[in-house]
Amino acid sequence: YFIRVHGLTTAEMGVYGAFAIGLGGGLGTLSGLLCERLRGRIAFPESALMLTSLSLLVPTLWLVVFLPDPRAALAGMFLLGFLAYAWLAPTIRLIQDGAGTERRSLAIATCGGIGIFIGQGFGLPLTGELSDRLTPIYGAAAIGYALCVIIPAAAAIGLASHWAIRRRHARVSTDKRAS
Repeated sequence: YFIRVHGLTTAEMGVYGAFAIGLGGGLGTLSGLLCERLRGRIAFPESALMLTSLSLLVPTLWLVVFLPDPRAALAGMFLLGFLAYAWLAPTIRLIQDGAGTERRSLAIATCGGIGIFIGQGFGLPLTGELSDRLTPIYGAAAIGYALCVIIPAAAAIGLASHWAIRRRHARVSTDKRAS
């Protein structure tokens, strides 16, 4: 996107992308520490953090895609990297809480494998296909528009899933207190 729309070179995008995705994403993975700090203050901090990060992801993506200044868009990409990787620690914690000790590693591997299969097997080809179809209308910016369709669709699935998980946790917690 940045190469096509903002005219960055591959080398420039490599440096900026490494910073935005590497550092931003790396900091996002520390979300588990935030969950631990919030534990006891809010119910089900992992689900709350997942819902918050997924809700903020789409508007941040739109900022990255629609900001005309490449520097501002790259700064937004840092925040996007942070939000995009904030799922990791809470997801692993939720899987560990839901799976028995003898099945935890398999459950985590299965979750990762399914995520990669869906993202790489469906997300990338769908984004490319949509970008190709939008290119006659939007030119080089079509890739950004395609991202603004595919990523919110994936985020909506994640939001629905984590909302269901949060409701289930609340129901189980209420049932345990009642017993």
